[in-house]
Amino acid sequence: MNDYEKLEAVHCAIQEALNGNSIELEQALILVEKLREPHLKENTLMEKINNAIEGELSAYSEYKDDIGDVDSFDDGILEGRKEFAEELWNLINKEERR
Repeated sequence: MNDYEKLEAVHCAIQEALNGNSIELEQALILVEKLREPHLKENTLMEKINNAIEGELSAYSEYKDDIGDVDSFDDGILEGRKEFAEELWNLINKEERR
């Protein structure tokens, strides 16, 4: 069932409830929860942090062959960002396992 079909089912259940038939409301609530879930997960602070860290590590992996021995300011900055992202990533994973 796609999102539009879920919304149609919820719409129908509400109309039925307004007409005195509330049998479909429980199923409608389940559908609403399924529609909400991805949006709630996307907006959590941890999810945003994880996405940012993944972006940092991805950026590093794209350029790591060009970095060499870190002989320029820009390469040093990129190397530092990678180290910070890895440490933060490890800290978050450690906290999530608790």
